[in-house]
Amino acid sequence: NSGVILSQFFRGISKSLKGKTECNAEELAVALKDGSDAAYKAVMKPTEGTILTVARMAYEEGVEASRINSDSLYVWQCICDKANEALAITPELLPVLKKAGVVGAGGAGFPTHVKLNAKAEYLIINAAECEPLIETDKFLCREFADRIIDTILLMGHHLEAQHIVIGLKAKYKAEIAALEKAIREKHAAVEIFPMRTFYPAGDEQVLVQQVTGRSVPERGLPLNVGAVVENVGTVLSIADALEDKPVTEKYLSVTGAVREPVMFKVPLGTPIRRIINQVDLRVKDYAVIIGGPMMGKMQSSDSMIDHAVVTKTTGNLLILPKDHYLV
Repeated sequence: NSGVILSQFFRGISKSLKGKTECNAEELAVALKDGSDAAYKAVMKPTEGTILTVARMAYEEGVEASRINSDSLYVWQCICDKANEALAITPELLPVLKKAGVVGAGGAGFPTHVKLNAKAEYLIINAAECEPLIETDKFLCREFADRIIDTILLMGHHLEAQHIVIGLKAKYKAEIAALEKAIREKHAAVEIFPMRTFYPAGDEQVLVQQVTGRSVPERGLPLNVGAVVENVGTVLSIADALEDKPVTEKYLSVTGAVREPVMFKVPLGTPIRRIINQVDLRVKDYAVIIGGPMMGKMQSSDSMIDHAVVTKTTGNLLILPKDHYLV
């Protein structure tokens, strides 16, 4: 719940003051800033009532208190009082996700507030791109590494997870480097799990088995073996929800018979034809697979393409020549 943000705030303070048996008001002010940064650097108006306001409200109160009175115990009491005040007006995580309409972005579309209504030993973030010819997860890891790490720390605390793991293919060098940089800078207890390149490496049950060594039972769920798995795109939807932003847009890649893969961020309901018309295609007559070549939905006729739109689970448009053997 919202208290996990406060725990991150205090953890950041503790790291700043490590080894000190006493401190002055100036040193405490620096520690407050470090704590605030550790708790996601979120600058929000308190009246918005989002989870990420807690650390910032406590930090600002501590700075103001240190100007009034240099006694560190006085400042600390002010911090705790303000944090409790912030928690009182901050909604719980699950209702926030439900209100924002967050669902699994990797294809299943399962409601996230239901999946996270649990406790689990492992939180596993799937950034592996189960199928070939999809670029979305890689793009998100490169461009939003800090935001991903911030958010999965919160998710991990909510689940009381002992392990937070990001699974992605070992060949994704740039993406791994971006995530590792964010992990180092945030001193985050997050593990990168590099995977071999094979299908279905990003399948949820395969990922759980590789990370935990446990097999999900037939017709079972990862939670049956102590794990919760979320797609990296879902993580970013959670981050938006915590800032009171509902799911109204989607990142997706366009690949296949194109001059080069292209990333788009479009409103839900956008006709896929409108997106394709903005791409430099290598063929005139084409079909489209929404998703990947293994499990995607084939749009083989012009009528099907014209009527297809972007949904919360759309992650890729694979363009194929009309005479391709998959069509």
